[in-house]
Amino acid sequence: MSALTTRLRRRRVWVAAAIGGLVVIAGLLRGRSPAEPVYQGRTLRQWMRGHPRDYTPAVQAIGTNALPFLLAELTVTDPGLEQWGQELFRRFLDSNPPWETARMRQFHAYQALYILGTNAVPAMIEAVLRPPQDPGDAERSWGVASALAGFGSPVEARRAVSAALESDDIQLRLAACRAYSAGLRAESEASRRLIGLTAVDDPVQRAAATRALLFWQTNESEVLPALIARLDDDAAAVRRRAIDALGGRKSNAVAALPALKVAYTNETAKSRGTDNVDPLFHGQALSVNELRWAIRWAIGEIDRSAQPAWNP
Repeated sequence: MSALTTRLRRRRVWVAAAIGGLVVIAGLLRGRSPAEPVYQGRTLRQWMRGHPRDYTPAVQAIGTNALPFLLAELTVTDPGLEQWGQELFRRFLDSNPPWETARMRQFHAYQALYILGTNAVPAMIEAVLRPPQDPGDAERSWGVASALAGFGSPVEARRAVSAALESDDIQLRLAACRAYSAGLRAESEASRRLIGLTAVDDPVQRAAATRALLFWQTNESEVLPALIARLDDDAAAVRRRAIDALGGRKSNAVAALPALKVAYTNETAKSRGTDNVDPLFHGQALSVNELRWAIRWAIGEIDRSAQPAWNP
C-alpha cells in the first residue's frame, strides 16, 4: 500500500469522524418533538428502516398512538450542520450519509400514515385546520394536507376544509387555503369562495387564496378571469401567485396571454417597496426583474411563440 493511499484513507476516516461528531452535536441541539412510539423494544423509526413485511404489523400494532409523532415528522428538517455534513459526504466520500436524513424520515412518515389509512384521517384533518401556534405549524398544516391528498382526498376531509373556508376565523380560512394549495380538491362552490377571497382587502388572504387556485381543475370559466384580475394586484406576492397559476395551466390559459403581456410591460411601474405579505408561504420582497422573469416564463408555458425577448 502506497503512502499516498494511506494518507487518503486517513483523510477519509478523519472527515467521516468529524462529520459524525457534528451530527451528534446537531442532534443534541434539536428542538423537542412528540415522543416517538416504541414497539417490542424498537422505536418506530427503527421499524420503518426495515422491510414492509416487518414494519407494517408494527405500525398497525401502535395504531393511532403514533399520529402525533408521524404528523410532526412530515415537516422535519435537517439542521444546518447535518445539511453541511451531507454535502461533505457527497463531495469527499462520494456516498450518502450513514444517518437518516429528513427526507427519508418524511418518506417513512408518509408510508406509516398510509398504513394507518382512514384511522388517521380525523387527526390529520384536525392538524390541517389547527391555528398556528409556533414556527413551523403552518408548514406542517400544508404537509399534512398533502398527505391527505395522497389518500385520494377523503370526503370527510373535503367537507371539513370547505366548511373552514366559510368560517369567520381568518386562521381557519388560511388553513383551508393551505389545504387546497396542497392538492386537497373540492367542488366548484369551494372555488367560488376562493375566488371571493382573492379580492378581499387583506393581502395575506388574497395571496393564500390565489395560490390555492394554482392547479384547480374545476370551474375554470370563473377561476381564469379571477387569476387574470390578480395580475394587477397591489401586492407583488399576489401577482406572483397569479402568474404561477396561469403558467401552470399551460395552453389552457391562452386567454390570459394579452393580460400577461401587458403585465410584463407594466411591471416596472409597480411599487418596489417591501412586500412581505405572504409569511405563511415564505414570502419575500420581490424585485421587478423576478416578476418579469416569472411572467416571461408563464407566457412561454402557454405559448412559446408569444414569449417576449428578455430586455432588462
